[in-house]
Amino acid sequence: MIRNVQGNYWKCKEWLLKEPSQLSQKAKSIYLHKLGEMKCENGFLNQQISSLFAAHIVTSGQGYFKSNERTYDVKTGDIFFFFPNKFYQYGMGKSPHWNFTWLNMIGPELINILTNFKIDYQNPIIYGANMELINPILKKCQMSLGYTIPLQSSPIQLAWSFIEYLEKNHSTSIDQLDIAEQTKWLIDNDSHNFLTVQGLAEQLEYTRASIFRLFKDKYNISPKDYMDKIRIEKASAMLVSTKCSIKEISSSLGFTNPNYFARAFRKYTMINPMEFRKKHLQL
Repeated sequence: MIRNVQGNYWKCKEWLLKEPSQLSQKAKSIYLHKLGEMKCENGFLNQQISSLFAAHIVTSGQGYFKSNERTYDVKTGDIFFFFPNKFYQYGMGKSPHWNFTWLNMIGPELINILTNFKIDYQNPIIYGANMELINPILKKCQMSLGYTIPLQSSPIQLAWSFIEYLEKNHSTSIDQLDIAEQTKWLIDNDSHNFLTVQGLAEQLEYTRASIFRLFKDKYNISPKDYMDKIRIEKASAMLVSTKCSIKEISSSLGFTNPNYFARAFRKYTMINPMEFRKKHLQL
């Protein structure tokens, strides 16, 4: 199905998969779920909690993208990424127009694959993509999606064509990072939430004191405090997007002491977890 939507400051066209139900049996693969084009004019501003992963390729103009309390200027050739259950804000820059195409992809291995390219919630942007290589991929996606357009390629092939572009042009090995950067990368990508500073030191084969000093010198925060900050961000998203109890959330994020979790949460949000949930559910 092709859907056209228009607002005061934007026009949108979406291509939806013709038969998404056929793909549910291939849950172990990565596949393209939706593609869309957004044409924005002066005054455009949007904010949302994304339910799916999305890659946004800026095709013309300039805008900005705000994620994890950081603001990024994005222009033609830049790619910015949404990760599930995270809050984002994006809007117009100084140019009179801003156009981008987005790809919604689904698959349980998607996030793990992207971390190999150093793309994650803490690093959600690629600057200066090669549009001569990207545009044929987008064109192929447009030709292959839609209710009235016969599939030219499978949704799995389409998703992997984009992944392969990233692999060939934007891949970064963790071995290329210094010790502080490797420490940050491991914390950012700790999907099980049970990493400790001692565990980091053992994994990187450095002393705990060295890890602390190198990380603090580079990022002006200790590894433990940074670890808490990342987990509190995850807790904030879970408080709004799930019905899990506060105890269940804190435990799932590696906090064994509920009182410590409450203190850490207040340190970074200025309110306790219960107040945070009530405040955001009322919005």
